[in-house]
Formats: sequence, C-alpha cells, structure tokens
Amino acid sequence: MTRLLATCLVLASGTAWGAPSIDDDAKPLIKDLIRTYQGIPGCQVTFERVIATQDEANLVKTQGSILAVKPNRFRVDSGDVTFVSNGETMWLLQPGQDPQDRAAPVNFVEANQFMNRAGRTSIAGPASLVMTLLSADAESLLVTDCKHIKIGPPMGDRRLPSLVMLARDGGSLPEDTKIELALGLHDNKTWVDVMKISPPTGNGHSTVTFANWRKDDQPASAFQPVPGETPRSTPMTASGPTVSPEARVLIDRIRDYYRSIPGAAVTITMQADMPDLPGLEDMERNTLEIVKPNLFKMHDSVPISMACDGEFLWQYSTMAKAWTREKAPQSLGQAQSIIFTTGLVQGLVVDLFVNSIDTSVLFDATKSIDVQPGKNPGEVELVIMPHSTDDPNSIPPTYLGVNKEGPAWLRRIRFDVPEPPPGMPAGPDQMEFVLSDWRTTETPASSFAWTPPADWKETNDLMKDVMVAYGIQEPEMPAHGDSEEGGKPAPEFTLESLEGQSVSLSSLRGKVVILDFWATWCGPCKKGLPVLMDIAKERASDGVVLWSVDMRETPSKVKAFLEKSNWDLPVLMDRKGEVGKLYRVGGIPHTVVIGPDGNIVTVEVGFGGEDATRRTINNAIDQALAKPGT
Repeated sequence: MTRLLATCLVLASGTAWGAPSIDDDAKPLIKDLIRTYQGIPGCQVTFERVIATQDEANLVKTQGSILAVKPNRFRVDSGDVTFVSNGETMWLLQPGQDPQDRAAPVNFVEANQFMNRAGRTSIAGPASLVMTLLSADAESLLVTDCKHIKIGPPMGDRRLPSLVMLARDGGSLPEDTKIELALGLHDNKTWVDVMKISPPTGNGHSTVTFANWRKDDQPASAFQPVPGETPRSTPMTASGPTVSPEARVLIDRIRDYYRSIPGAAVTITMQADMPDLPGLEDMERNTLEIVKPNLFKMHDSVPISMACDGEFLWQYSTMAKAWTREKAPQSLGQAQSIIFTTGLVQGLVVDLFVNSIDTSVLFDATKSIDVQPGKNPGEVELVIMPHSTDDPNSIPPTYLGVNKEGPAWLRRIRFDVPEPPPGMPAGPDQMEFVLSDWRTTETPASSFAWTPPADWKETNDLMKDVMVAYGIQEPEMPAHGDSEEGGKPAPEFTLESLEGQSVSLSSLRGKVVILDFWATWCGPCKKGLPVLMDIAKERASDGVVLWSVDMRETPSKVKAFLEKSNWDLPVLMDRKGEVGKLYRVGGIPHTVVIGPDGNIVTVEVGFGGEDATRRTINNAIDQALAKPGT
C-alpha cells in the first residue's frame, strides 16, 4: 500500500511515463496537501483503523498513535507492537518479549519498507501514509500504481472535497481499487482526516480515521524504548529473512561503506551466454554512476538509458532513437522505482546507497541470508535464499560477491536460473554480472546532463516507442478488424507449446482456430484472454480451439504468470517473434480467427471490452462455420 499512496500524491508536473492522469481541479488540492506536511519538521496524530466486511457484520479495529520527525525519528504504537527510532537505532517492542534492535533506517522510505515487510499491517498502513506525506518522496515516489486522481464530494461534515484515486492494472492493489482521502482544515492547513480503501469487488473496505493532528519537532532523546525496558543486542529481522551472525557483520560493513562515500561509478558486465533470449545478448556491458543525493547516469544499449543532473531526468533509447525529460527525483530513494524498471542489477546498486541488504526492496520474499567463500580468493559471498524457488514474486537464489578486505565493493551478482519446462532447450545454470572498475566520485551535476541527438524524437511514452522498436506494441485504442486479411490463407507455422510439444497450423486443419498474440506485460491482453478462454470453452462442440501465442518471453516467466493467474491457457512460444512477423503483428493483443479451411476470417487488434469481443469473435466463428451471424 505504501507504493500506491505515494503514487497518489504525485504532483501534476514532472511525472514519469506511466504517471497517473490528474484532473485539473485536483491539482491545487494535492499541492495544498503536500505543502502542509513538507512545511513542518514532524507531526503527531492518533488513528483508528477499521476493516469491515461488505455488510459490516464483522469489524476488526486497531487504535494507535504516530509521532514522526524528519528525517528518520519516529514512534509508531498500536498497543501490541511499537516501532521506535532515534535516528541511530530502531527498536521493535512487544509486550512480554525482549526488545529487538537494528540500525535505524536512513529515511521514512526505508522505515515504511521495513514495517510493511514486518507484516504489521495494523500500523504499517497508517504509518506509511503519514511518513510518505512527510517525506520529500511524496511528490514523485513510484509513479506506477495509480491511473487516475480526481475530486470527490466532501466526506462527513468536512468542507474540503475528497481526493479519489484509482489503482492501475498490475500494481500493488487490484485494478480499480478506490482510495479516498477525506481532507480537513485545521489551523488553516490541509490535513488527511480519513483514508478509505475499497476493493473493486465491493467486498468490504478498510478505513483509517486520523485525529488530533499537530506539528512536532521532538529531539532524538525523546525517541527511546519504554522506560523500564532495557534493549538487548537482538538483531531485528521481524518476519524478514533469518540472518546469520557472519552475514550480519558483512551486511553492516556493506551498509556503512556505501553510506560513507559521496558516490561511485562502476562497469557492469553480463557473463552468461543467452542466445535464446533476444535482446539480452546486447546488454553485456553498461556503466552506472551515482552521486548523492540525486545525481546518476546509466547507459545500456537496450532498452532504456538514463541521466539525471539534479534538475531534470532524461530517459532515452538508442534503439528507438527517442527520449523524454521530466523533473528530477529529489533523492536516490525516489529514483529507485524508475531504475528498477530498467535494470535489476542497476537497481540493486542504487539500493546499496539507500537501504541495508536485508531490508532491500529486492528481498521481500527472502528466507535466509548467510555467508560462504567467494568465487574468487579475494571475495566473500552473501547467500540469499528465497522461501520458495517456485514463487514468481521472489528472486531466485542469489549470491553477492564482496571484497573480503578493504572497501566493501560489490564485485559480482549471481542468480540461479530455474530449469526450463520439459522439451525446452536448456539454458545456463546461472546468470552472472561482474561489477568492475569501481571508483568513488564526486562528479559535479553538470557532467550528468544529457543532450538529445538532433535526429532523435521527444516522446510522451518512451516505453511504447521501445516496444515498437522491438516489433511489439501495446495499442492505446482497440483497432477494428482487418478486412484486407479476411479470406486469405493463414501463414503456416510450427511452434513449441509451453509444455514442449510441437504444434503446427496444418495439424489444426478442420477446426476453427483462435490465435491470440500476447505478452504477460500487456494490460489489454490480460483483460481479453479470459474472454477468449470462455468463448473457446463454450464453442468447443463446434470444433473451436484457442492457442495463445506469447511474444518474445521466456517459458519460465509465462509459466509463473499462468500459475499466479490460475489460468488454464494453451500457450505457443514465439521466442523470436518470427510468427508474429508472418501475421503482421504490430500491436497486441492481436487476435486472428482462422476457419476450418485454413483461411483467415477476421483480425482484431486491441481489446474493446467483453461484450464487443464476444460479439466479434462469435460472429467470426459463425461465419467460419457458414452459420448466419447473430
């Protein structure tokens, strides 16, 4: 929920591609809200959180209080659990248990990540909202989860209108989850009085009511464990990974070193032979440079490079010859979400300057962290193991090689590669990235500026231009059927299924075939495929079969997606996009209905809604079977 709340507080100017659309009348209210919390050193507030079923017959209530002072001092208390940070140490206090302690988070972003990871949802949600509002990251942190922000009617007896946010597909909450913030005026300032979260199914809601807001600026001495309790040196891991004592020493050494330097530059080289993964062979070598608090540049051949000079952030693609510019993030913490979307390894390196390894956003599903001898004599490795190697939301077993002595530079990252499904070609057992040529740097901001080449174009949607350059494009609007293709023979092909079986179009002669070209990242595809699955099931007695054709993805990724979605979907793997080219696929979803005679009946691009899809595909099936249309 932290991600979505931060997303919903994005200012109207300077947002990244994928940022929410914001109604004009909502923009002044958002700015007033940001101005209140960023204009104070800290605040105190009490809260009551209520989780209700649809008929409100079952209620779960939690009461508590929050005291937070910038940049990293806080006390969050709900009676059964308390988090306290004095800026140097953070304690987890629970009745009847010894206090646990660890190094304090460097900012509220890291504090939010830890409390959410600790599984304390009763206080993590309210605390996340308060700390996000106080943080500079409230303006531009993780602008990928909210698709629209608008004004709603005042809630209760409040004079101000409410802010209403809708979650986007693929985010941390289900699509169209509604988040309402009731706003009130106190001491001529705009505060959040109520936060209500309602799922799209209408099955209950979660409401947090805030009261007794006041600004505060308590000194560090005020943030200590409850009197009478003596903190012990018990490492705090909450429900996060189990960390061995040897690993704790190495983790602390890594954290302290990266916090001590102003910045660093590194070369990242991939040392895995990946001939079956188009595009990855072009990512063998790239560079990354970082200078605190918000300067960075990273150059890859694909897909997207970045440069941030503290004032502007440029994102550009050499493949698409396109670029975009936006307001710079104010910290590396803000930049993380953008960098992670481009490169996992680059994101991990930036994470070293923001988090501790054991609380890194990469390791939410980590079971344990231990130490073993490194691959090279001068290295030692952190061994990071997930709870389950079958969980698509967790990283695979990961090994971080670090200098055994001297500066704690990260020297290599190794990932275990899951075995491919039966019948699929074997790949490497591991992917390894070597980090070399490390150096500390204080490069001035001027060297991070980027000038677009004269023959490149500025774009509002860089990712779409990259997809077009790949030959895969998610269309903005659904297209009508391609009448030029109707009646023509469907191009013959042979592809392997997700299970490794060879399937040719000729082997399907005599049936009505629905081919749907798609990818796991495509939002309209994920909406349209369930409709096609239903149609194929309903019309199976008419000899209708559905084959989805995945474009340019790995079997392991598709299999994980299907398991997570609980879909029984037959999939053909177009690993290099060659069949997509035969069928002139430019945008996805791209749906082709082929008659029993092997001729194309209709082609549809995009998803125009369930009713339109059912009507179009069923009419095409009837036409293929020489039945009158309905």
